[in-house]
Amino acid sequence: MTVREIRVGTPWNAPGLQRFNGDHPLPGSLIADYPGYSFDFALSPADAPNIHRAQEEANALRRDLSGLTPMPVAADIDEFVVSRGLQTQAMMLAPCDLHFLHTAPLTHGRTPWILHIEEMITLFAPFVWHGISANVEIRKVPAYRFVRRMLESPSCRGVFSHLTHSRDFLPVLFDSEALAGKVHHIPLGVEFSSAATKKINERQASRGGMPGTTFLFTNSWSQHESSFVLRGGSDVIRAFIDLVQKYPDVRLIMLTSLPVSHYGEDFRRFVRQVPNLTLIEQRASDDELVELLMTADVFLVPSVGLHALSILRSMYCGLPTVVSDAPGNEEFIEHEKTGIVVPGRRGKTAWYDETGFLHQTFEPVFSKELGDFSGSLFQAMERLHLEPGRRRRIGAAAREHVRRHHRIEDWRSGFNRLLDTLRPTLDAA
Repeated sequence: MTVREIRVGTPWNAPGLQRFNGDHPLPGSLIADYPGYSFDFALSPADAPNIHRAQEEANALRRDLSGLTPMPVAADIDEFVVSRGLQTQAMMLAPCDLHFLHTAPLTHGRTPWILHIEEMITLFAPFVWHGISANVEIRKVPAYRFVRRMLESPSCRGVFSHLTHSRDFLPVLFDSEALAGKVHHIPLGVEFSSAATKKINERQASRGGMPGTTFLFTNSWSQHESSFVLRGGSDVIRAFIDLVQKYPDVRLIMLTSLPVSHYGEDFRRFVRQVPNLTLIEQRASDDELVELLMTADVFLVPSVGLHALSILRSMYCGLPTVVSDAPGNEEFIEHEKTGIVVPGRRGKTAWYDETGFLHQTFEPVFSKELGDFSGSLFQAMERLHLEPGRRRRIGAAAREHVRRHHRIEDWRSGFNRLLDTLRPTLDAA
């Protein structure tokens, strides 16, 4: 018996999706060969027939949202539907059996769809986003009811996250028992090329052989200037300046663009003059990144939010990874066992409320006064420098944890099982 191939549209490069993470390597690591499924990144042309189709879908979504009780304000419905992007929806692959979205439900929802998320805050894009949710009462935001309607609709076949928090709290946030059966947790897996994996394995025994300590800080894959600040780059420099004055054999490698548009061009000159600091401002390939990770003794990502992929890659390479106490980090780092957690972010730049919604403000890290966080970071870096045996112990435990609990095979097999669970409804469509 021939099994029909399920065609999965993966429209991450459509204009309206690119601004919200686009073709990101985290969900991208799920794209693989699964029997009975094909993934297509192609986009339909935004021509007259597809624009007409998208407009019909938009009208259907308006009618559906108008059926909510109490009836929403018409202008709020229009704003929400328009935010899905008419051209973007016209370009989302049609026909196909399923759309694979990530970050936010940026769809009209006529074609069956699944969604990957990290934190639930992104569900409400573009109305609520990271860094601007500190004072948001999410259940009073019009988009809250609209997103709930979309998630509960038959077209939404499933939502999955690599955070247990998002799985557990999605039904709580929306006060919806119906969503409990739709949301899934799949542990995130990491993958390197075969050559990089071989290099990582072979060089574990020689780690820490050089005198002194090399710290590594990297920007996000996007290399946005603001990400330097949000990942704790300013705090890292401040802490390292104090550290290198006290211990001349410490080194810092920074793979990042610099926020000169925020701090000014003098900031670049200042950074280049810091002793023992190597600045790499161009993008690095995956193999070059692995080389940096294997050169370093400690990885620094004391950010205001979670950067799960960076954390797990560092841990797999056998590095003690220094994170902040930002919500979500606790799912990957256990203090003093698989990494180091520096206090000072939770409750100041990020915190969960009783519904599991993430409140965030980036204002403190962009202010000229950085507070005491860099002092706490200095203390963590100093102790790691002075205790090489502790570095090696934590790094080895981190590597073993990732090899046991975050294998790429398990990440993909979990996704495959989810697809197979949904398959009967897709075959019947």
